[in-house]
Amino acid sequence: MWVMHAGNDTVRNPGGDTILRTVEAAVSRAQGEIWLEHPGGPILGIVLGRTRAMVLRVAESGDPGYHAVDPAAPPAPSDVYTLGNGQADEYDDRDTVEAHQVVPIVSHFLLTGEHWPGVTWHNDGEEV
Repeated sequence: MWVMHAGNDTVRNPGGDTILRTVEAAVSRAQGEIWLEHPGGPILGIVLGRTRAMVLRVAESGDPGYHAVDPAAPPAPSDVYTLGNGQADEYDDRDTVEAHQVVPIVSHFLLTGEHWPGVTWHNDGEEV
């Protein structure tokens, strides 16, 4: 059973189609914060900017997890990411992926609970 937090709304046990439509709408609006949780893990978090997205995947709450990265992108921010609480964040482009990659990431996550192999993932538990 999934729980989806999209902005200020929480939906318990949404179907995969509902989740994907919500994600597609956020990508189209070029803004949004979405969290997908499964009891006992895993958790996928997405924060969308205009053209890029921060995507996090953790096994359970408190796990440092992974985030999707773009090693070819510059180590400087080009987007602003507005969280559901109104806070505006900036992330280096290298620590985000292109927004069009979010739907395949979510589709794969819903089917497997794992990372989509179409992007690079950084283990946030490793020392830098």
